[in-house]
Amino acid sequence: ADPLHNLIFSVHAYWPTNGPFGNYSDAKITADFSALKQSGLPIVIGELAIADIQNGLVYNINYRLLMRLSKENDFGYTAWWWGFHNNAGANNQLSMTPDGLFTGLQNGGKVIASDDANSIKNTSKKACL
Repeated sequence: ADPLHNLIFSVHAYWPTNGPFGNYSDAKITADFSALKQSGLPIVIGELAIADIQNGLVYNINYRLLMRLSKENDFGYTAWWWGFHNNAGANNQLSMTPDGLFTGLQNGGKVIASDDANSIKNTSKKACL
Protein backbone atom coordinates (compact mmCIF):
# COMPACT_ATOMS: atom_id res chain seq x y z
CA ALA A 1 0.00 0.00 0.00
CA ASP A 2 3.05 2.27 0.32
CA PRO A 3 5.44 1.22 -2.47
CA LEU A 4 7.63 4.32 -2.04
CA HIS A 5 7.84 3.85 1.75
CA ASN A 6 6.83 7.45 2.43
CA LEU A 7 4.30 6.87 5.20
CA ILE A 8 4.83 7.23 8.91
CA PHE A 9 2.22 6.31 11.49
CA SER A 10 1.52 8.69 14.36
CA VAL A 11 0.10 7.25 17.55
CA HIS A 12 -1.57 9.85 19.75
CA ALA A 13 -0.96 8.24 23.12
CA TYR A 14 -3.69 9.79 25.24
CA TRP A 15 -3.60 6.74 27.46
CA PRO A 16 -4.60 7.92 30.94
CA THR A 17 -3.89 6.00 34.10
CA ASN A 18 -7.27 7.07 35.51
CA GLY A 19 -9.61 7.79 32.60
CA PRO A 20 -13.28 7.05 31.99
CA PHE A 21 -12.41 5.47 28.62
CA GLY A 22 -9.82 3.08 30.03
CA ASN A 23 -7.07 2.82 32.58
CA TYR A 24 -3.75 2.22 30.88
CA SER A 25 -1.40 0.37 33.20
CA ASP A 26 2.35 0.38 32.68
CA ALA A 27 2.09 -3.27 31.61
CA LYS A 28 -0.60 -2.46 29.01
CA ILE A 29 1.39 0.46 27.60
CA THR A 30 4.57 -1.64 27.45
CA ALA A 31 2.69 -4.42 25.63
CA ASP A 32 1.21 -1.90 23.18
CA PHE A 33 4.68 -0.52 22.42
CA SER A 34 5.97 -4.04 21.87
CA ALA A 35 3.15 -4.72 19.41
CA LEU A 36 3.90 -1.45 17.59
CA LYS A 37 7.58 -2.38 17.33
CA GLN A 38 6.76 -5.87 16.08
CA SER A 39 4.52 -4.39 13.37
CA GLY A 40 7.63 -3.15 11.56
CA LEU A 41 5.83 0.08 10.67
CA PRO A 42 7.55 3.47 10.98
CA ILE A 43 6.04 4.89 14.18
CA VAL A 44 6.14 8.28 15.85
CA ILE A 45 4.37 9.00 19.12
CA GLY A 46 2.46 12.17 18.34
CA GLU A 47 1.08 14.61 20.85
CA LEU A 48 2.87 13.27 23.92
CA ALA A 49 1.32 15.06 26.90
CA ILE A 50 1.36 14.96 30.68
CA ALA A 51 -2.42 14.52 30.82
CA ASP A 52 -5.61 14.35 28.83
CA ILE A 53 -8.35 16.82 29.62
CA GLN A 54 -11.93 15.86 28.86
CA ASN A 55 -14.89 18.00 29.88
CA GLY A 56 -12.66 19.99 32.22
CA LEU A 57 -11.38 16.90 34.07
CA VAL A 58 -7.69 16.01 34.11
CA TYR A 59 -6.65 12.41 33.44
CA ASN A 60 -2.99 11.68 34.15
CA ILE A 61 -0.74 10.06 31.55
CA ASN A 62 2.48 8.24 32.45
CA TYR A 63 4.41 10.42 30.00
CA ARG A 64 7.80 9.47 31.44
CA LEU A 65 7.10 5.83 30.60
CA LEU A 66 6.02 6.82 27.08
CA MET A 67 9.27 8.78 26.64
CA ARG A 68 11.39 5.87 27.89
CA LEU A 69 9.60 3.31 25.73
CA SER A 70 9.88 5.61 22.71
CA LYS A 71 13.65 5.71 23.17
CA GLU A 72 13.93 1.95 23.81
CA ASN A 73 11.89 1.14 20.68
CA ASP A 74 13.53 3.72 18.41
CA PHE A 75 10.30 5.69 18.00
CA GLY A 76 10.36 9.44 17.77
CA TYR A 77 7.86 11.55 19.67
CA THR A 78 6.44 15.03 19.51
CA ALA A 79 5.11 16.97 22.46
CA TRP A 80 1.67 18.51 22.84
CA TRP A 81 1.99 21.50 22.92
CA TRP A 82 4.42 24.37 23.32
CA GLY A 83 1.46 26.62 23.91
CA PHE A 84 1.30 30.03 25.53
CA HIS A 85 -1.59 31.38 23.46
CA ASN A 86 -4.88 31.67 25.29
CA ASN A 87 -6.65 29.75 22.57
CA ALA A 88 -10.33 29.30 23.35
CA GLY A 89 -11.23 25.62 23.22
CA ALA A 90 -7.61 24.47 23.48
CA ASN A 91 -6.18 22.62 26.45
CA ASN A 92 -4.06 25.54 27.62
CA GLN A 93 -3.46 23.73 30.92
CA LEU A 94 -1.17 21.41 28.96
CA SER A 95 1.06 24.19 27.63
CA MET A 96 4.72 23.40 28.16
CA THR A 97 5.47 27.09 28.71
CA PRO A 98 3.11 29.93 29.64
CA ASP A 99 5.14 32.59 27.83
CA GLY A 100 6.44 30.78 24.74
CA LEU A 101 10.04 30.88 25.94
CA PHE A 102 12.43 28.06 26.77
CA THR A 103 13.13 29.80 30.08
CA GLY A 104 9.42 29.59 30.85
CA LEU A 105 9.29 25.79 30.67
CA GLN A 106 7.64 24.37 33.75
CA ASN A 107 6.55 21.10 35.34
CA GLY A 108 5.96 18.30 32.82
CA GLY A 109 6.88 20.60 29.94
CA LYS A 110 10.36 21.03 31.37
CA VAL A 111 10.66 17.27 31.94
CA ILE A 112 9.64 16.51 28.33
CA ALA A 113 11.81 19.25 26.82
CA SER A 114 15.02 18.95 28.81
CA ASP A 115 15.12 17.43 32.28
CA ASP A 116 14.44 13.72 31.74
CA ALA A 117 17.08 11.31 30.40
CA ASN A 118 14.62 10.64 27.54
CA SER A 119 13.72 14.30 26.95
CA ILE A 120 13.71 15.98 23.56
CA LYS A 121 17.02 17.65 24.41
CA ASN A 122 18.66 14.34 25.35
CA THR A 123 17.33 12.14 22.55
CA SER A 124 17.01 14.39 19.49
CA LYS A 125 19.27 13.97 16.50
CA LYS A 126 20.01 16.50 13.80
CA ALA A 127 18.49 15.67 10.45
CA CYS A 128 20.87 14.34 7.83
CA LEU A 129 19.51 14.90 4.36
